[in-house]
Amino acid sequence: MATEVGRNTLIEALKELIEFGRTSLENVKKDVAKEIGDKQIRPLFGLMSAGAKFFNSLGVKNQKEAEHLWEQFFQNTDVRDNVEGLLQLEVEWDSFLKRLDVQMQMSDTVLSQSPAAQTLRSDTQFTHVQTKEDVSLGQYLGKGENLLLVLLRHFG
Repeated sequence: MATEVGRNTLIEALKELIEFGRTSLENVKKDVAKEIGDKQIRPLFGLMSAGAKFFNSLGVKNQKEAEHLWEQFFQNTDVRDNVEGLLQLEVEWDSFLKRLDVQMQMSDTVLSQSPAAQTLRSDTQFTHVQTKEDVSLGQYLGKGENLLLVLLRHFG
């Protein structure tokens, strides 16, 4: 973890992440009120990028390291206010997503009553979220690479 991140860098990074997160949340709330679909879920990908940018700007690798950093400056009112703002935004996002799960009947309670897949065949078809191309799981296996597969629910 970088140890020489200044208070002002931390404050600006927190402000930028909060502003982006709040704007994304408001936009998703408005869009979901109209219709739930791919376009409404895309801002969530932007949040992942914003979080990565936040960590990179602070020279940390994860939330625990970021928390350790802001603890060093927590006596500063601006740092404390922005950390509290970020934590409040996290609560608002969690609350929104829980309501959305209930609305869509996609809570873990409902989903757990469906039989879970034990394995996926290599010819299982998916849609690549960025290119919209149909791809198969087999296209990504056996290349000696680390694979992170993120499966999102289909909103159709």
